[in-house]
Amino acid sequence: MPLPPVLYIPPARYTDRTSVFVPVIIHALRVGAVMGLEWTTLKFIEDSPIIVRAATFIVALAILAVIESRDWLNFKRKGAFRNSIILLVLLYVGICAYAFFYLENHEPPKNPVISNLQSQLSSLTRERDAARQERDAAVRALQGRDANKTSQPPTSQTPNPAENLNDYPPLTRERERALVQELADARDILGQVPILRAGAHNEAFGYRNSLLPLFDRAQVPVTAGDEATGGIDQTGVMVALMDLNNPSKAAEKILEILTSTGFRPKVIQAKPGHGDYYIFIGPRPL
Repeated sequence: MPLPPVLYIPPARYTDRTSVFVPVIIHALRVGAVMGLEWTTLKFIEDSPIIVRAATFIVALAILAVIESRDWLNFKRKGAFRNSIILLVLLYVGICAYAFFYLENHEPPKNPVISNLQSQLSSLTRERDAARQERDAAVRALQGRDANKTSQPPTSQTPNPAENLNDYPPLTRERERALVQELADARDILGQVPILRAGAHNEAFGYRNSLLPLFDRAQVPVTAGDEATGGIDQTGVMVALMDLNNPSKAAEKILEILTSTGFRPKVIQAKPGHGDYYIFIGPRPL
């Protein structure tokens, strides 16, 4: 026994002359409009709390459901569709406004790894400065005492001078050995490392070229290039991050390696076109 034909009563806005594609296109436009609104809004509030993102998603889903149920809502109660849409749109705008003002008054959290490394670097720098001052005072006292007794030159017991903070960290044998070992242990994480130098400074060119063989010995591939400095404070060894608040594992690892081996790296904002991070060699500090 053949099945009876399926009866379909089109909405009043459609007739038998309406193209088969018109309802499909209208539904697609409705869905696309809601998805586009959701995506665009989240681009502006991407740092908002997770509860805000969840709320905007739920409200957008409700708007889509109301639009798709327009005829049913109007059939059940006059004005139900209009009132529902107005309420949901106001709710959506209110959530977005809350997220905007929240971001205005709350700074995004800093990456704990970078903050920890920067604090360690500051502590090491202060300790080094204090040791240098003590060394200078000891040398002056020793020279003054010897000047009163004899004019003979200082003996070999004079302590070795500390590293000059106004120069690149010297590539001592111990530092080279430590850097090669750390790089070799992390080469699976690092991948290919860009090492750029300040294009107008031959001193940066020479220091970068001294680093390249160390990466080669650790079997870490590198790409060498030039980049303009972003200001007078960009000196010495730096790690440029594309996203300062959310660096990649490779960026965190190279910053950790350079810090632990005494290269005193600064963290700066990266320029586009060089990946998520790169090592940048600037001119010597003044």
